[in-house]
Amino acid sequence: MGIFQEKKIFSRIQKTTIDKRFPREDALKKYSEVYKSLPTVKKDRYDYENTEWYKIYNKHREITMIMVSNRDFLLCRDIYFSTIIMFVIYLFLTIVFKIIIFDCRYLGYLIVMLILSNIGTRNKAMRFTCNVIAYDIANSTTKRNKENNHG
Repeated sequence: MGIFQEKKIFSRIQKTTIDKRFPREDALKKYSEVYKSLPTVKKDRYDYENTEWYKIYNKHREITMIMVSNRDFLLCRDIYFSTIIMFVIYLFLTIVFKIIIFDCRYLGYLIVMLILSNIGTRNKAMRFTCNVIAYDIANSTTKRNKENNHG
């Protein structure tokens, strides 16, 4: 999954507060079962975290905030990969096939776009991931409060 942030979301929450919408302690309590079962091997841990995050996402995927942040992330990801493709095609057309003249300015432009779109993609991925967690925590807190008031 490369640049996806959900691979490490629980590890990140465990280390520090990553979003002001939910206290770290609430997340640690809500996902205590996930934390108890975290593998110690890095790759297994990332795969496990990704699977657990996806289960949470799947429960809330129809929520507008989550749909919009997913769409924004996918758009940024597509822009990033399109820039990589343009970079490769440009190099082929200039160096391999010599169809167009090599221009350092265009190459510089593509490199800047690559860096900016990578940063944007990472930010949107983190925002998307945090939106899912924030909604899940807020939704469970709201349900618990309603049950306490009516119970």
